[in-house]
Amino acid sequence: MIKAAIEKILEMSKPNITELHGASYTDKKLHVVAKPHPECLTFHSLLGLTDVIKREAICYCGAPLIVRVTNECDVDVFGTTHHEDGVRDFWYSCKADVPRQYFNSYMPYEEMIINLRSKFVRDENLDELVALLGNIVEENATAVSDDGITQTAVVKQGVALKANKIIKPIVTLTPFRTYLEVDQPSSEFLLRLKQGGGAALYEADGGAWKIEARHNIAEFLREQLEGLIDVLVVE
Repeated sequence: MIKAAIEKILEMSKPNITELHGASYTDKKLHVVAKPHPECLTFHSLLGLTDVIKREAICYCGAPLIVRVTNECDVDVFGTTHHEDGVRDFWYSCKADVPRQYFNSYMPYEEMIINLRSKFVRDENLDELVALLGNIVEENATAVSDDGITQTAVVKQGVALKANKIIKPIVTLTPFRTYLEVDQPSSEFLLRLKQGGGAALYEADGGAWKIEARHNIAEFLREQLEGLIDVLVVE
């Protein structure tokens, strides 16, 4: 009796296929049994990625290789699509280690100077901005005059420079925002100063630097992988 019950349960668990108007329907959800695929390896430098691609070129068995610059910090490498299950091999992934940037928010002047020195490419614009921030003082002064009849007080509060200097609202800087093997794209920033709150940099190029970064990465990869057959680098 128990055996008959088990057999009945097994029979009920089988999918039932129904043909209707030329289409096949089932009362069970079917899953494709996936075939084994290579494990994706992750890298953090473009040189490491290209070295492995060149060394393991024989493993691809002449199949085309697609190197996709996904964004300014990610490169993914895919193989061909298998006809059996339609799955594409995902060979490698490369993720850039870049310092975290604090844009669009205020920070104390000294902290901003440290941030600029450690997370930006040094150039003339950077040196000028650092010098500017280093010469800023917070004014909080009161001048009192008394002529014996009336007394007048003038209060000055705000941001001032130790020396007269024009502050440019738009500055062109080059932060570290992509792989170190390629040129870092420059972009424009809006500099804002706030009394008691320090300085802030607001991105002002609409994200155009990302297009330049992807192009620089793609050009580097094409140069490094030159000579390999059936390797396509796409942005």
